[in-house]
Amino acid sequence: MNWKETFMTACWVRIYHLGQFVRNFFSYYLWHPTFFLADMLILGQYFFKSPYKIIRNYDENHRKHPLGPYGETDFRVLEQLLRAFDIPDTASIADLGSGRGRIGFFLRCVRGQKKVLAVEYHPLMVERAERVRRWLHIHHLSFVHGDWEKVGLESADVIYLYGIVVDKEASMKLTRHLSQLPEGTKIITISSWLGETLPGSFCLEKKLPVCFEWGKTDAFLQTVIRP
Repeated sequence: MNWKETFMTACWVRIYHLGQFVRNFFSYYLWHPTFFLADMLILGQYFFKSPYKIIRNYDENHRKHPLGPYGETDFRVLEQLLRAFDIPDTASIADLGSGRGRIGFFLRCVRGQKKVLAVEYHPLMVERAERVRRWLHIHHLSFVHGDWEKVGLESADVIYLYGIVVDKEASMKLTRHLSQLPEGTKIITISSWLGETLPGSFCLEKKLPVCFEWGKTDAFLQTVIRP
């Protein structure tokens, strides 16, 4: 990529983020001041070093166990999924691979979910999100550092899994772990459904086309079943 392409890409990204901020302001920030403050505090902590660069640096230093490409779910896309999949605000939701934690704050402060558990492997991101949570005294929202398969998810009614597991062995390990959750647990995944990896353990309830910053794909709602 030459300097002109790099410059144009940088401009496009900044224009996109500006548009996203304006949409979020009138859709969410204006009506939920606690969420606005939380999101600004989160974004401010990554002003000088983006989460994409942080994860890229981590992967370069941990080539045997990389975290993979970083990405976040747009708030409007998430709200679209929760409505289409009939997820009530009384449900407890676990966000696996929560990154900066913005989705966790959205679920708790905007959606008013009963309980939110945000799980992230990168310790710095967990530390920063938890710091904001403490500053704003937001209850029933937890940020946990650790491997997805080692965190207790039994109390969650719904699991949201946006992140891509790069390693096939790790992907199978995570899928097997999710298959052991209580029967009926709902799991939302992006781009592929868990039944492709482990047939017979999940029932596909609904499929929905969605559009992310990087392009169009499908979201899947599945429930845990017992063979």
